[in-house]
Amino acid sequence: MAEQPAVNRQVLGSNPSQGAGISQASLRLNDYVEALQIDWESRMNRRGFIRGTALAAGAWIFGRTQSAVAASPKRIIKVSKFPIGANQKFVAANGAPAFLFRTKTGVFAYSAICTHQGCTVDYFKAGKKLVCPCHGASFDPFNAGKVVSGEAKSPLAKINVLIKSGWVVQS
Repeated sequence: MAEQPAVNRQVLGSNPSQGAGISQASLRLNDYVEALQIDWESRMNRRGFIRGTALAAGAWIFGRTQSAVAASPKRIIKVSKFPIGANQKFVAANGAPAFLFRTKTGVFAYSAICTHQGCTVDYFKAGKKLVCPCHGASFDPFNAGKVVSGEAKSPLAKINVLIKSGWVVQS
């Protein structure tokens, strides 16, 4: 460990009334930092280089496999268990509640979060509407989730779904 320069010792030991004093905690911190300093020239040898390269390559490979798993579509329900005309409440990939519908033309889904104040809407089959219990806003899921009545100003958020390999999946 190298000795601190004389200038630093003078500042550390100076009279606090002169405004140049530094606490003993700062002295201990400086000593600690000096003790942790590594002489990189003597530490970086062939073995260290190979170890560091292997760790970096492993992190890169692990990161790529994790992103590939996250990018796979989320399965919602088997098509065979979801007949035409049915609807299903499910949890979207982002954790929010959502509704899935199947018609003769395909499948579609909307967020179940009301665009007015964030309450969870529910589907009323008799009126074929998604209705918010908080302030009475209603949305038409068969017309792009548009507002039919109530205080909401914007339609429900669309969730991208499709049929793939016998499953309805969120894409």
